[in-house]
Amino acid sequence: MDITGIAKSHHAGIPKPSSKKEWKLSDSLREQIAGYAREDAAQNVYMGNKFLALRKSEVAKVAPDRAALMGKIDMKEIREADERWLRLLFGEPYEAEFQSGGVHVYDGNGDEVLTYTAGVGWHEKESKAETQVHGALKAAYYDAYHAARQEINHIIPFIERKLFLKVNRKKTGVEHISKAKYLGYSFYRYKGKCRFRVHPKSVTKMKDKIRELTDRNNGMSNAKREEKYQQFVRGLVNYFKLADMKNLLKATDEWARRRIRAVYWKQWKKVKTKYRMLKALGLEHWKAKELACSRKGHWRMAQVLNQIFSNKIITKLGYTSMLDYYLVVCEN
Repeated sequence: MDITGIAKSHHAGIPKPSSKKEWKLSDSLREQIAGYAREDAAQNVYMGNKFLALRKSEVAKVAPDRAALMGKIDMKEIREADERWLRLLFGEPYEAEFQSGGVHVYDGNGDEVLTYTAGVGWHEKESKAETQVHGALKAAYYDAYHAARQEINHIIPFIERKLFLKVNRKKTGVEHISKAKYLGYSFYRYKGKCRFRVHPKSVTKMKDKIRELTDRNNGMSNAKREEKYQQFVRGLVNYFKLADMKNLLKATDEWARRRIRAVYWKQWKKVKTKYRMLKALGLEHWKAKELACSRKGHWRMAQVLNQIFSNKIITKLGYTSMLDYYLVVCEN
């Protein structure tokens, strides 16, 4: 094949050089690395999965698209090509040359990024930019990790020898106040003061418990469900009454009430039962008949019933609003 034809056939598929900005270790990135280092230091793990994933994503920002280069080039055609035209095959800013029976590909900075040899295939090589990013990230991580370990090694002996308290090393760590978890609480600063909020892990546990109580297939009677739900709400709010959680409870209330409506809609089962209950809720004949014959699923119908099966009715059934109870507890 003519070299011009080879170049034209492949040049369209070769990625154009990306306008990647010069990589820089920003303050926010350094702080993120320090956070991961403190977490790893508390668990006595060096370079945990979070840091490794971050390092991989940062190095990818300066790395050439090797997969595209390897996938778009037919080595048989390259062997037939003249060395002068290799650059056309790979596209700018890449350059290549034959050397020692193989093909060597260089990026715009002159760093070798790929090598092809017969019998071995493609071999990736790290560029100077990638090495620089690796080094900067590793150095930032090491400094933060070393500092965290030193703090732990100084604090723990003081607690154990001076205060005569036992320390659980698996749960003990030195970390930023916003990432700390203590008895289900997390902390944040507001107008120079430290305030409490519910830790994300505690929020997950709370929602899991609500899912369990409002499961449509758990076979629980309505009276038992209402009793257990009320006990759960009272216990949860009284435990976390020090936390700022108005918005959290408002959103959780809406979600939980929709699940409760879905439970009742499934219990009504037959069309005539749904029609009778909807009429009892004050719906007109035609509207009650339309909804009773609806083919929508339980979760979708729970949203439709939002105005009909109102919040007041749900509260009267015994499902205490978490937000309302929280406001009462806070006032007292």
